Amino acid sequence: MLSKGKFETKMKRIMRLKFWVMFLPILICGCNDNSKNSDENSSNSNSQSISYDGIYSLEDNSVNFKIIINGNSWSGESMLNTGFGYENDSQTAEYYEGTLIEDQLYIGDVNVGSVTKNFLDIELGSQSFSLYKN
Repeated sequence: MLSKGKFETKMKRIMRLKFWVMFLPILICGCNDNSKNSDENSSNSNSQSISYDGIYSLEDNSVNFKIIINGNSWSGESMLNTGFGYENDSQTAEYYEGTLIEDQLYIGDVNVGSVTKNFLDIELGSQSFSLYKN
């Protein structure tokens, strides 16, 4: 059983994450970065192709995070560990999806992270996560 202080800390983390997840779509919809032009797109096709396909994950005492990259798209799921079992944890699940351009992850026009052959760094709201390839 969690002490009152640990419970309050977990609840604050949950509320902070939910706050950013609620406002992230608003930020994304409000952004329109037209700096990606045809020159950038043509340079993408000329660069050497590296495959980042695979599953990247992070599991610790506070969060489980999994991102799957397939070609030029990615999808992910995060779930907070509340300490009250999977049924409660699954209620905190959040889902994400976006595109992969070169080694950069995007949700809409917003760059949210980067990937290497074995690691993935992503920032959602004010939270940063480093995931490892399985």
